[in-house]
Order: sequence, then structure tokens, then C-alpha cells
Amino acid sequence: MKTIIIFLVLTFSALNASHGQNYYHYGDIDSKLNKRAILEIAKQEIRKLVLERKIPKSWKSVSPTKIEKNHHTNSNNWVAIFKNTHIKKVKKQTLHIFIDPYGEIKGANYSGQWTK
Repeated sequence: MKTIIIFLVLTFSALNASHGQNYYHYGDIDSKLNKRAILEIAKQEIRKLVLERKIPKSWKSVSPTKIEKNHHTNSNNWVAIFKNTHIKKVKKQTLHIFIDPYGEIKGANYSGQWTK
């Protein structure tokens, strides 16, 4: 667990650094993340959305039902799909978190439709 936390801290500090300045990248600048890292990033986004009160608290205990590449765009973004049966409205039971290959959150919605 400690290794994952260190990895995520280093990854996010590299992603948040300003462009045009000298800074250290963790690994190769072109390295892409695997499913395990995408899972952690998606879970972090769920916690953030709960803290911001954009989604109900019941989402905190939900694990993703599927993590897959979103091949509907040319960018090969990942999509983590969460299903929460505690939500009464069926249309809002499935939440999609879109993540680019480098770990940046691109969006989240209930429809599963990717929009730029």
C-alpha cells in the first residue's frame, strides 16, 4: 500500500508541474499507466466527487464493475465503470470515470458517452 501511495504522489506531482519549466518526471514522460493504477485514480476521483457533494456518500463503498479502454476516441482513454444499487434512479446507478492513458481525469458522467 505504501508503494502505491508513493507512486501516486510522484505521478500526480509530475502531472501537475508547469509546462516549460525544468522538472523531474517519474519514469518516462511517455509511459502509460496500467489497470491497477487506473483503478486507484478512479477510486480517488469517486472520493473527491463525494467530498465535493457532487455524488451521494454511498458511492464511497462501491468498487468498479469494469475497467476498459474506451476505443470510441482516438486517444485510448480508460473508462472505469461503477455500479451503485443503493441509488433509486436506475439512470444514475452507473457512473463512468474517463481517464487518459497518463492518469488525468477527463470527465465523469452517468451516460457513458465520452464528450471532449
